[in-house]
Amino acid sequence: MISIDRPFAAERVSLKLPGAVRLRVRRTDGDDTIAIRSDSGDPEDLKVTERDGTLRVKHEDRCAGRAAYDVEIHSREPIDLRVAAPRLELLAEQDLGSIDLAAGAVAVELGRVGDVKVVAKSGEVRIDELDGERAFIASASADVVVDRCYASLDTRMGTGDLRVGVLAAPLAARSATGDVEAEWAGADVQVRSGSGAVSVGVRDDIATWLDLYSGTGHVEVDVPPSEPPAEDEPYVAISIATGTGNIRIFRADDPDDNDEAPGNSTDSPDTTENPKTHGNPKTNGKAQDDDSTGSP
Repeated sequence: MISIDRPFAAERVSLKLPGAVRLRVRRTDGDDTIAIRSDSGDPEDLKVTERDGTLRVKHEDRCAGRAAYDVEIHSREPIDLRVAAPRLELLAEQDLGSIDLAAGAVAVELGRVGDVKVVAKSGEVRIDELDGERAFIASASADVVVDRCYASLDTRMGTGDLRVGVLAAPLAARSATGDVEAEWAGADVQVRSGSGAVSVGVRDDIATWLDLYSGTGHVEVDVPPSEPPAEDEPYVAISIATGTGNIRIFRADDPDDNDEAPGNSTDSPDTTENPKTHGNPKTNGKAQDDDSTGSP
């Protein structure tokens, strides 16, 4: 049986455990503390060290795959968090700095977080707000929901779906069969999918450049036409290619959050530098169901 309670002063916490981890991160007005409980496992195999600004928790017995750990962290300020475990259940009631999660099955629920890296096979990831510089999420079948995204987001999905509420930073998404949805996009969007459906709502106060292709799916564009933007005028570039999935582009209502960043496509080479791409910067390019962009 393992039962550990201790304070810590580190800004980063790293957990590497061989079994199922149930982790809670909560805010406190007192000292930063960590509590670890497990009904199985030898406490001598659990190493807890603090050095160079990092609190490390590691179980030396890699064969203890059936062990279950309850971990609770209380912190006054946002901490950086790194977790590696076969199964992870994480609930953060405190803002976090950067996170790095690697697990087989996940059930992750986060509030506000900075830079993010998540690699998982299955489960669900829910994030209230991505507020760092970049975020990377890869999964085989996990569903991902981000309410507000102010970080450059890169996703690699298999069958899981991706849904973003407010997208105020560039999105690059790839999926096999999972759907991709951005309810309100104020930044560039690039999606490549095999058979997933793609839906993007574009902010109504900025010009939009469209490059859309679907092999056998339906392309629906509900964006009023307008003149191409001036040379220095910002615009949003939407580049989507699917094999059999449907594509829908529409004008989105302004979200309640008014802190969105403006479009930044004037210096985004990924979607504007190729002169062979069909369509000019505009709000309603004629989307074609042909092979003008190549197969995804």
